[in-house]
Amino acid sequence: MNLYLNNYNDIEISDVLKVSASSVGTYRNKLGLKIQNKRKKPTAMGK
Repeated sequence: MNLYLNNYNDIEISDVLKVSASSVGTYRNKLGLKIQNKRKKPTAMGK
């Protein structure tokens, strides 16, 4: 839970805990937590 609260995403949490990202995602969904998304928004192409 501390990793989630520190804005780690599922893949980062799975690396720390040595479990699969899908296991982390399943557990997060059972707790009703949203995805921690660190992806950058795509830039406008051709502008």
